[in-house]
Amino acid sequence: MVAATAEPDEEVAGKEAASREAAKKSLFKLCTGLNRGLNAREDENRAAVALVESLEQLCPPKDDGMVMMRPADGGAAPIGGEWRLIYTTALDVLTVGLTPGVEVGQIYQNISPDLTEVVNIIELQPSLAALNGVLGSSLTTFTVRAKATVEGIDRLRIAFQDVSVQAETLFGTQLSTLPIPEALRRFKFS
Repeated sequence: MVAATAEPDEEVAGKEAASREAAKKSLFKLCTGLNRGLNAREDENRAAVALVESLEQLCPPKDDGMVMMRPADGGAAPIGGEWRLIYTTALDVLTVGLTPGVEVGQIYQNISPDLTEVVNIIELQPSLAALNGVLGSSLTTFTVRAKATVEGIDRLRIAFQDVSVQAETLFGTQLSTLPIPEALRRFKFS
């Protein structure tokens, strides 16, 4: 009888991957219902921060010719893409949820594949969103654009460029389909 076993490196890698997946699953489970941190009690906030710190320990940056931000082969950066916020302790983001009459929808961060631009997008709706089925949805996006520069193996330096507020829909009507000048639908601040 011959028994096959995984090589030690493969075994360790498998255990590390399982630990990362378990930590991610725990974080997602904890964040459910916390409204990205706005509804978190102090103990829930501490638990979320502890889970994030454990994930950071399970995924340390490596300086082995493969920069986390930009692969040595010049391919797309692993961090590039669209990210949806599930939890934060950042007060500038959390306070958006305290604005009277406004309900915060999804919050995204889009990082360009070449790591030259970061775009943060917050979807906003009137608090009467419960009436969307009757009135149709109204949605406005708040967008912050920044120029990005890679610093080291695990950091991006960002320099803010502009902020814009754009009405997307009003009572279920896509505003881009109406003959409304862009200047009336979108306000931009530099």
